[in-house]
Amino acid sequence: MTRRELISTEIELPKDEVYYQIKRIIDNLPKPVDGLGKFEDLICKIGSMQDTIHPDIKEKALVVMCADNGILEEGVTEVGGYMTGLICKKMADGEASVCYMADIAGVKVMPVDIGINGDIEGKNLIVNKIAKGTKNFVKEPAMTEEQVLEAIKTGMDIVTKLKSEGYGLICTGDMGIGNTTTAVALICAILEGDPEALAGRGAGASDAIHKRKLDAIFEGLHIYGYDGSAGFSSLSGYDSPYGMGQDAGRIVEMVMNLGGLDIAGLIGIFIGGAINHIPVVVDGILPAAAALAADNIIPGCKSYMLGSHFGKEPATEIVFEELEIDPVINADMAMGEGVGAVMLMPMLDMVMSMYNNLGTEEEESLNYD
Repeated sequence: MTRRELISTEIELPKDEVYYQIKRIIDNLPKPVDGLGKFEDLICKIGSMQDTIHPDIKEKALVVMCADNGILEEGVTEVGGYMTGLICKKMADGEASVCYMADIAGVKVMPVDIGINGDIEGKNLIVNKIAKGTKNFVKEPAMTEEQVLEAIKTGMDIVTKLKSEGYGLICTGDMGIGNTTTAVALICAILEGDPEALAGRGAGASDAIHKRKLDAIFEGLHIYGYDGSAGFSSLSGYDSPYGMGQDAGRIVEMVMNLGGLDIAGLIGIFIGGAINHIPVVVDGILPAAAALAADNIIPGCKSYMLGSHFGKEPATEIVFEELEIDPVINADMAMGEGVGAVMLMPMLDMVMSMYNNLGTEEEESLNYD
């Protein structure tokens, strides 16, 4: 896939009329109007994305993009890079934290080795290794353009395959030590944001580690000219979008310079979801960075995105506001792996069961075609 082919991708936006048909059915159920709050909106959105008043999310998959990051050379985390492959293998063998949760939630876990610095095996592992990790972005671009485009195409192809297998909803997850640094760097570049306001401590980083993380992000933004001659945008009193509508080719370059193979793969998942009319759940800081990039590359992708939880990273909430995504879980989590998305699924299933069982009679009474 070339950059031109990617940028020329077209998507069809969800139909508003389907959303309001479902909303009318829900409003007439034997319950208080808007009694289930955001969950009612989620059901309406899923139906409009699938273009049906009978949305189907029985088959659900969690795609976890796994890759190593060259920025680890800058000491941005206390955990060694070897953990990326270790956790990915546990996921592939059904032994990671998210796997036990997914078993309860009825979600198929699909770890993808898109860039682990080493070779691992696992019964459920998808291997589509673009490279053995990225480069250190403070020394050179993290990836080549060819690698970015190949990773995006990988994500798109995965969604197309899942659609053919009958999956109605996709959760996103990530595994890559140090990837909160790449994610925040990319978000800062796209939104012209201040790293000090957007970069959290990840999984409990010390003051020294957090400073190295900030230094790496600042340096990367400066090297590639993303810090801006007028300084960083203020995040105080956030009340309007900024950075959206940037040239799509420039966003691809930002991913190439600052991002990761996991981010690029997830960009493909979000674009693929929009192409195939499949809802995709944004979970945590890395999928949030990928979602933001995807919607800047292919405007309208956000129309096929749902939010699971806010997380601890300050940048996540800003991205959700930018993309007009409203998560329903606010539990101060920082697990990664797609855990928040999986935790959302049982709640969605409960509301969907109510709608499917009570909504049938209501649909007939409202005389919908």
